[in-house]
Amino acid sequence: MIIAFNRSLLTFLIFLTGILYSQTSTASEPSKTIYVSQESGRDNNNEGADPDQPIRTLKRAYEIARSSQDQFGEFQILLKGGETFNEFSPVEVSLYDNDVNTYAFVWDIDRKLTISTYASDEKAHLYGGKHTHEGGPTQAILVIAPSSREVLIENLFFEMWEVGTIMLFETEDVVIRNIKIDRIGPYYFPAEETQGVYCAGVVYPKNSTRVLIENVVMTNCHNNFAQLGALHGFYCTRLNHSEIRNCYLKNVSGSPFKFRRSKANNVYVHDNECYYTGVSTQTAEQVQFGFVRYSGDQKEGCPYGLIFENNIFHYPYCWSEYGEDCTTAKAVKYSISNTKVCGKGACEDTDNVKWINNDFKFNWE
Repeated sequence: MIIAFNRSLLTFLIFLTGILYSQTSTASEPSKTIYVSQESGRDNNNEGADPDQPIRTLKRAYEIARSSQDQFGEFQILLKGGETFNEFSPVEVSLYDNDVNTYAFVWDIDRKLTISTYASDEKAHLYGGKHTHEGGPTQAILVIAPSSREVLIENLFFEMWEVGTIMLFETEDVVIRNIKIDRIGPYYFPAEETQGVYCAGVVYPKNSTRVLIENVVMTNCHNNFAQLGALHGFYCTRLNHSEIRNCYLKNVSGSPFKFRRSKANNVYVHDNECYYTGVSTQTAEQVQFGFVRYSGDQKEGCPYGLIFENNIFHYPYCWSEYGEDCTTAKAVKYSISNTKVCGKGACEDTDNVKWINNDFKFNWE
């Protein structure tokens, strides 16, 4: 067991060394920096190359990158630190099942990208705040194929997004770090008129590989009460050879982690702190219990090669405003969506999940 575990760690260290090197090494390709300030920027006849003469919108930043991609191998889109950005032109994308989602910014260019801040140590504040029926966008950032080069998303604060914050779809080599997230989900949009709107993943890496997520602070994320179990802090569908570390989650009413299908494999989840997360087992008509939701199906099988080490999982989320008795609220370690396919003992099979030195408190306090 010790030998197997050390080999697993070695694999992750090799992965991590590679992805960090790719993010910090000096590229031989020319790069272009685009400065963005909603307060002082100007889009017309402006390339945003001067921090004292920034452009105004993410839409314009994308247009500049798209039109100049043949000249540059790498782009840096830098938002003015400490500013609030809330003027977005929604981009509609249909990813699967004919569902159309709207995003404030979509990166589908096969070039390296950094989205970060400039001129301040404060994070740039991306504020959603619009309902679906008002035109959204309901999510902030999407990285999607044909993007296959390194992408770094850092130093941002996401607040009031109805469906999610960062989504990855069929891409690779992405780092998400130093991110703050607060008030996500339809619970914060009570006047929504569109039916069926819910948040599946606050951060949603899907069908992607070699993803590093670190130093994310995620608080106050909720669907409406009837769908509260459908929300997950990190929803990892077919995510593989990746790492989630040093994140802090509090008051997230769904499972902090969900892994779905066999292409979700070889993910190292460690040194995270989760407080008041996951559905209480006393909540009626909810099935996605647990600090970890483990999901498989007949067609694609079940996750494997997951390591949970040195994490804190303390207390379920309790909906006292809906009449729940918090003194009897209780969490569970995990739940399995399809025991006929995965097996009732899937999460205790060390080929699937290794639990190493985690700290659990299952009763509400």
